[in-house]
Amino acid sequence: MAVVLVLLSGLFSCSKDDQEEHAGSDSVLLEDTFQILSVQPEDGAEKIPKKTSLIAQFNSEIDNETVFPGSITLVQNSSFIQGTLHVVGKSLHFQPDDNLSYLSSYSCSVVNGIRGKSVKMLPTTSRMSFQTQEYVDQFHPQLLHVS
Repeated sequence: MAVVLVLLSGLFSCSKDDQEEHAGSDSVLLEDTFQILSVQPEDGAEKIPKKTSLIAQFNSEIDNETVFPGSITLVQNSSFIQGTLHVVGKSLHFQPDDNLSYLSSYSCSVVNGIRGKSVKMLPTTSRMSFQTQEYVDQFHPQLLHVS
């Protein structure tokens, strides 16, 4: 009976070398890092309404103390778009001060340095781009006067 237990424990145990070898695996790394899960609008999106906000969703709560005015940047033709940032739990929202331009390309960055409440820091800056919708005339011409 003792021999069977020793054999079974040998089959199901992991040596120190095996633990060190697997310590850097991707699954462990992903659980331990503070990262962006999704962004809206998505990278490469088209036909985005001119009145839109940017949202970065993280895998854990955001430490408000590490969010600053340049934490999300929005750029059109080398010009920075002004707006306001606010944290909502695991999300960081950027609301532009003005509507975006029709049929225009924008690039946006979520910069590293933001920390989660677990004290983990966003390790890299993430960059995305999107394009706004084209202008659609909502008003149909009407005949107002004939002379």
